[in-house]
Amino acid sequence: IPVLAQPLLERLTRGMPPDHWLARGARTGRRQFPMLLLLTGLLLLMILESVVMDPLVTGALGLDLTPSLYSIEGGASGWLQSSIQNDALDIYFYIMYMVLFVVMFYGTAMYFMVLDNEVIVKRLVIGFCAIYVVALPFFLFFPVNEVWTTNAAYAGYNAANGLPHYGYTDVRGVLFEMGESNLDASYSFSSIDNCFPSLHTAISIFVPLVVLTNREKFLGAFSALVGASVILATMYLGVHWLIDVGAGLALGIGAWAFVSKVEVVIDYPFRVRSISLGR
Repeated sequence: IPVLAQPLLERLTRGMPPDHWLARGARTGRRQFPMLLLLTGLLLLMILESVVMDPLVTGALGLDLTPSLYSIEGGASGWLQSSIQNDALDIYFYIMYMVLFVVMFYGTAMYFMVLDNEVIVKRLVIGFCAIYVVALPFFLFFPVNEVWTTNAAYAGYNAANGLPHYGYTDVRGVLFEMGESNLDASYSFSSIDNCFPSLHTAISIFVPLVVLTNREKFLGAFSALVGASVILATMYLGVHWLIDVGAGLALGIGAWAFVSKVEVVIDYPFRVRSISLGR
């Protein structure tokens, strides 16, 4: 879409007054095009990893580190769920995890693209890419299944989908139960064994740090609320282990520190002019 839309937009606005809203939009689109293209490429890579790469690599290696994580933390990952679980919180955390996380992830970047804020857009998109590049080898070579799959109550799902029978915990699969009717869509961007590190956690700490340090108070407060809720949701919904969340926090903070230092200049359509590190 971005590859096709920008040239068409520029062709459409030829001869228009420079202050026409469509002409201004075309100029903004040209400036933001490299980051939009990079964000689109990241999305495609995430789909490719989930649909093609993960089944091939993980299936060929036959590794499963889920028992290793359980041997380290035991049933600690279910403490939040067992402490506060009720129907209202099921809905709240499901919406945060499945809907508002996407709004924070992609919506924040798109919002600043429309505002033509190159500094924040570059930091967000480059940070997203850095987070995923670091996480990708772990997803492929160190697979860890979601916590709820270790509950014996879901042995039927495990057997039908080629997962081992663990029977370690009594963690309820809230996300699984609430999204069972559209489970394929729920896992379209993340395989069930892509737990370590937690991308939801990494992005949920990274976005508020970038936005708040650039003095965007209202959106920063919104992203901080959503981010904190999503991090809690990863455990409440029975998805991530505590170790996943800890690694995700470290990854998100590391990505923020990285993008705060790096300076990248990219010309339209995608020609990297320079990459440098600040003080």
